[in-house]
Amino acid sequence: MRQGGDVGTQYRSGIYYIDDEQWRTADAASHAYNEALQRAGFPKIATEIALAGSFYYAEEQHQQYLHKVPNGYCGLAGTGVSCSIPTSSEAEDGLLPVAETDKEWHRRLTPEQYAVLRQAGTERPFTGEYVDTDDDGMYRCAGCGNPLFDNETKYHSGCGWPSFTDAVSPNAVDLLEDRSQGMVRTEVRCARCNSHLGHVFDDGLRDRGGQRWCINSLSLDFDRR
Repeated sequence: MRQGGDVGTQYRSGIYYIDDEQWRTADAASHAYNEALQRAGFPKIATEIALAGSFYYAEEQHQQYLHKVPNGYCGLAGTGVSCSIPTSSEAEDGLLPVAETDKEWHRRLTPEQYAVLRQAGTERPFTGEYVDTDDDGMYRCAGCGNPLFDNETKYHSGCGWPSFTDAVSPNAVDLLEDRSQGMVRTEVRCARCNSHLGHVFDDGLRDRGGQRWCINSLSLDFDRR
């Protein structure tokens, strides 16, 4: 939030994107560089990442300032900290950086997704996108891309929500006791970003373990194979 002795939000660095791909790249770079900065003893990164709006050129005397004034006041010596921008491996893994603030979650998710993933809401039965999906593929957390359920474990339970017999790994999810709604249930959360997914019940297919993982479509993204 400063340049030399000039302090304030108007001196904040910024990255402005025009599409989702640019936002994902900027968001991943921000998280990676923030970790590198803090390891080096610097405070948390202040760079703003926002949707690009109207662009206005500065006055002529400010254009290419350091080219005109090589030893000018605004010279950026830098921090001496660098890091690689996570692009290829994360993209191949399908993982997104875990959002660190509520503002980031609001930016990443639709209002409906936010209500489910971050406020433990429940979509209305038989309204979800994946209730009747039978395609081969992997269901991931809509909040961070964490692999959660393989379509081979999906079945039609008739309950109105996507149902699975098991998660892809015990490490993919966290199970918590839920005493809301006047009931005692087992809540399912993403182990990577702690987002609410749904609940698991013991009324599933007996020949496949007996569990019914009842998951909100809004908490899932689907990668078809």
